[in-house]
Amino acid sequence: MENITLGQVAAAVAFLVALIVSYKKLKEWTTDAVKDAVKEELGQLSGEIKNLRDELEKEDKEKTKNFLVASLNEIENGEVWTEVKRQRFYEQYDHYVNDLHGNTYIKKAVEVHEKEGKIWR
Repeated sequence: MENITLGQVAAAVAFLVALIVSYKKLKEWTTDAVKDAVKEELGQLSGEIKNLRDELEKEDKEKTKNFLVASLNEIENGEVWTEVKRQRFYEQYDHYVNDLHGNTYIKKAVEVHEKEGKIWR
């Protein structure tokens, strides 16, 4: 112990400080690199998910319209719906108008048939 100089202690402390700082910097650079890579991948994935959602909504809207048009065609052909069919029609109609924001010839046809008393809520 007698042979350790103040310069050696300072060099050892400087070495430890440099080691700690370099560890923190290396960790920071690695973390930033990983974050950037993940962010890029998630950005691409997010775009693909949005495209899938758009396609699903389009498909949902088309299938809902097909059901509504077929059901309205039944009424125009003089068929009388059961209570269950009537309730299901209005579930799909409300989904079409409220969720899918459909506001087309279907809405006009429903209004006409409601005024005529052929369908009701």
